Amino acid sequence: MRFKNVAVLGAVAVGLMSAPVMAGDKPAVSAINGKVEAIGGELNDSQLWAAAGSVAVPISGQFGAQVDGILADYSASDTYGIGLHGFWRDPEIGLAGIVVSHTDIGGTDINRYAAEGEYYLNNLTFAGTAGYQSGDSLETGFGAADIRWYATDDLMVEVGASTISQARVGHIGVEWKAPVRFAGVSLFADGAIGTDSYDHVIGGIRIYFGGGDKSLKRRHREDDPINSLVTGVASAVSGTAGASSTSSGTLGSSCVPGPGAPC
Repeated sequence: MRFKNVAVLGAVAVGLMSAPVMAGDKPAVSAINGKVEAIGGELNDSQLWAAAGSVAVPISGQFGAQVDGILADYSASDTYGIGLHGFWRDPEIGLAGIVVSHTDIGGTDINRYAAEGEYYLNNLTFAGTAGYQSGDSLETGFGAADIRWYATDDLMVEVGASTISQARVGHIGVEWKAPVRFAGVSLFADGAIGTDSYDHVIGGIRIYFGGGDKSLKRRHREDDPINSLVTGVASAVSGTAGASSTSSGTLGSSCVPGPGAPC
């Protein structure tokens, strides 16, 4: 059943990528570019400290690719991951693609396969992800939907919801491009609450590079897509939070590491 779900997901993603292909004036990725970010906060009552980064490259015309990475300390456990995006994008219309990733949270392997999409409407971006998770942790489907509103070209407010297994989470976030001499600096924060008492409050700093001097809105639509590994760690933890109250062991047995007692 797991492989059937992944096969169906792959077929849907290919359809998403091929259906909207049409002539566009702007490429999927403006130039080789990327970002690095430092993140800190609390995730389900445990501390999270992370460094993450992405590099996006143009492939041909409306097609691009991106590599994501993350190194983190979550609940006194080493965490790392790598992800790969392949996508079609027209900066005036939207994005459609696939993303795969592997994450290790304290020795628990999590593999994800997903379709992702964005639709641009003036100062609004509608974004969604749907996929399947396998590995040592819960083997289940997951999904997320977000609305991003650009109050100005350099200030984004995001609200959204996600689901994995029986867990439901709602969040609100903000990102602001700072008016500093180095044009690629932004500050961000995100807060969430969900079922089974899940919550998180995280924030940090991002530094964008490549692609020229442009607004935050244009960076989001012309350069590198979101790093899925940061949200992936939060999603994986929220998916096991409910079962952790009735079982113990490893994350794969539905245990979520706690302060001073990693799984």
